[in-house]
Amino acid sequence: MSEVAQTEGTGMRDGLLGKAKTALRLTSDAFDDEVDGLCRAARHDLMLSGVIEGKAKSDTDPLVVEAVMTYCKARFGLDNPDSDKYWQSYLACERDMLNSQEYTAEGAKGL
Repeated sequence: MSEVAQTEGTGMRDGLLGKAKTALRLTSDAFDDEVDGLCRAARHDLMLSGVIEGKAKSDTDPLVVEAVMTYCKARFGLDNPDSDKYWQSYLACERDMLNSQEYTAEGAKGL
């Protein structure tokens, strides 16, 4: 289960925290709690939308990684002029996953 993000409540950080910090150009640990929360929120949002938990919690699936990164870029910071652009990118990733049986509960039943 090393490729799957740590579950909430374990005290461990999200598996994509480091990548998210790099995507946000952060070099210090000052915003780790906020970025970790955004990573978890992105995964939770994917699950609420219909992406199966096993996929939403993957640290290696390219679409999930891209979705989490764009979610973080859209939501991080108070004065982000590119927020809408990144939010639209996140929604496109989410839509792509929901249009694929590989990422939905319906597709999982056939596996």
